[in-house]
Amino acid sequence: VSKAHNVRSDITNFAEKFLGIAYRSGGTTPAGFDCSGYVHFIFKQYGYDLAHSSRELASFGTSVKKQDA
Repeated sequence: VSKAHNVRSDITNFAEKFLGIAYRSGGTTPAGFDCSGYVHFIFKQYGYDLAHSSRELASFGTSVKKQDA
């Protein structure tokens, strides 16, 4: 099993622990998350400093047409 696979699995398993937390606009903690706050919180635990803005997050990566997703 590759190191990258382990990291993906670890992040996914950690993230699943927070499913069901109440939505909170602007929330960035387990007391309440918004969508990008959840992503920011999860990845920060693994040393990734992602933006806390869906607009900023959308600027990373490669665009994919909806029909190709």
